Order: sequence, then C-alpha cells, then structure tokens
Amino acid sequence: MVIKRMKKNCRLKECDPILLCHYFDRELGAEDKEKVDEHLKTCPSCQKALQDHRLISSHFRADLKAELSQTNMESLEKSVLNIVQDRRAFWWTKISDLLFLKIVYIPATALAAALVIFFTVLYYPVSPSGPSAIVTSLTGQSSSVMIFETPNTQQTILWFTEELPPNGEDDAIQDI
Repeated sequence: MVIKRMKKNCRLKECDPILLCHYFDRELGAEDKEKVDEHLKTCPSCQKALQDHRLISSHFRADLKAELSQTNMESLEKSVLNIVQDRRAFWWTKISDLLFLKIVYIPATALAAALVIFFTVLYYPVSPSGPSAIVTSLTGQSSSVMIFETPNTQQTILWFTEELPPNGEDDAIQDI
C-alpha cells in the first residue's frame, strides 16, 4: 500500500521504495543516504511512506515489549537448555550406535560370510581329476589311440598320439 502511494503521488523520477526501505533500516552507504535525504526534502509522498514505516515499526516494537514482559524468562531458559541437552544426547546416541555396530554387526556379518564360504566348499561337488576308465585302446606302428569316458557327464574323449620313425622321416615321404 505504501509503495503504490509513493508511485502515484510522487512527481519526481527518483522515487525508489526499495531504496527508501534500506534508508529506514540504515543499510545505505553515505552517498545513497545523502541522495535519499535530498529527495525526502522535496517529496511529500516519500515523506509519508517513511512516516508509515516508522509508525509500523513503533507498533511492532510496542507489541513485542508487551509480549516479552508477560513471558516467563526462567521457563524459556529451561526449555532452551533442555533442547540443547537433547541435541547433545542425540550425538552421544549416534556414537553409541556406531560402537554397537562395530561390536555386534561387523563380527556377525564376518561370521555369516565365513559360514557361507565353509558350506559352499563343503558341499561343492569335487570333479575327478582324470577320466573314470579307459574304454578301449589301439596301438599301431606309428600311432596310438585311447578312448576315455568321464564319470558325471558321460563325455567321450579320444586321445591320439603319433610317433615319428626312428630315422626322423615320415613313412609316407619315403614311399614317394
């Protein structure tokens, strides 16, 4: 309401309600304060707005003083101290929770992991290191063949070896 009145009634282009609020709150530098002082000498609208600010402020302060006079400062102090004490207890509670975590949860988790590893190794099926049996074997002058069968998967494995003749040349090459 004050701002609208300033804009309507003020004839100068220098009216600035925000600057006037900063002036009232004593938040302006020396240069800006001088500008507003000069402007207030000639502008009745801004003078009225400043007077309204002062009136509202005085009413607010009077109401605040009345409320403070009725307030029991001892009970207010006790309630603030209780809040501070509760916050301190909150931090101690967090620290004790962390200690409980280190003492109980971490060893329990480690024990559970060890048990999982133990039972995994215990019940893990051990595969045989070699074939279960040789089914058949054939041996010739320069080669041999063995046939194996695995126990669990029943896979057949053929093992073929070829030996070179003692002179190091292949028989097929000599025949040519």
